[in-house]
Amino acid sequence: MLAQLKLSLDAEGLNLHKASALQGVMFENIDSNFADLMHTQNIHPYSQYLMKEGEAYSWVVNTLNEESYNHIILPLLDENFKEFTVKKGNVDVRIKSKEIRQVFEDELMDRFYNQEADRNIGIRIKTPMSFKQNGIYNIVPDARLIFQSLMNKYSAAHEHMSMIDFDTLDQITQNAMIVRYNLRSAGFALEGTKIPGFIGELSFKFRGGDTLARYARLLIEFAEFSGIGIKTAMGMGAVGIIGGEVQK
Repeated sequence: MLAQLKLSLDAEGLNLHKASALQGVMFENIDSNFADLMHTQNIHPYSQYLMKEGEAYSWVVNTLNEESYNHIILPLLDENFKEFTVKKGNVDVRIKSKEIRQVFEDELMDRFYNQEADRNIGIRIKTPMSFKQNGIYNIVPDARLIFQSLMNKYSAAHEHMSMIDFDTLDQITQNAMIVRYNLRSAGFALEGTKIPGFIGELSFKFRGGDTLARYARLLIEFAEFSGIGIKTAMGMGAVGIIGGEVQK
């Protein structure tokens, strides 16, 4: 089960530079044993990020399986969780509303097997996205890095199902073309430094067989919950689907 909790916030002094501190807020409000377990994992079954819409801020918390939903989202949905303090800057935050969205595994599989293959899809990168190879940050959009990240995250969240198949990844890379983009570089504030990244929009066109196109679409739909790239648990790499055309 995939789940997304959107909390509308009211606070003075809140800004996007405090996004990574919200992971600490999340850990303060969930079971400590589960929080300790999350600290030991390289790839996490959740993502979270802070976004600004107009003058309003929202905190979005995503979980990628039922266990993480029970341990993370359910405590945040509790009616007693009405406010919190961001220790970075000592910002008091009031939660104005909560909105939950869920997508069950059988829904994803039904779309995979029964929907016509969609060969054009666009994504909006909401928070800075970055990749890291051999200790070096890569801030150039690359189809292989994007889909490899998603396959790794899907496999980590589903112990019974491995998506890590390099032959399939090769096929996706050969057939997923980035046909349009409108991107700019953007840094992500973290512990006194800035991680280089990029935000904006990009559009894919998928060639190859229908099954491959549907599989790539499935991974992109999963990305709305998992994020893409590094440090999605701290607020980076959040994305949303916008259709097949990048806005000019």
